[in-house]
Amino acid sequence: MPWSAGSIEQRRFDALRLLRQVPAITELAQVDSTGKERLRVSRLAMDVVDSGLDLSKDAKFTEAVAHKVYYGPVYFRRESEPYMNTVARWHPQGCRRQHRRGQSQADLDVVSQIKVGERGHAYVVGAGEG
Repeated sequence: MPWSAGSIEQRRFDALRLLRQVPAITELAQVDSTGKERLRVSRLAMDVVDSGLDLSKDAKFTEAVAHKVYYGPVYFRRESEPYMNTVARWHPQGCRRQHRRGQSQADLDVVSQIKVGERGHAYVVGAGEG
């Protein structure tokens, strides 16, 4: 979900449309170039517009700025459903007309949306310790 020249309401509408089109995405956020949250749209929580929450020291922000993309660790929501928090993509050029730069972030439901047929198993594997 790249930054667009549209208003925050247009970006919110685009995010809602993306959530509808991609069931595995549970939450989308846009963070500006200073690390302030500008938009969060979620299936599981209330939408937030221009919260200004400072995420500038958060790994998902700093790593995406440094490496253009960040893949977060898998965690368990409600102690049963595996999610990946977060896939983040840095948009260094932003929109030419308004010179916006920022980051798009998505939380993903990594297992429940996988279709493996009538029989099958899904495993979530992490880096482990040591």
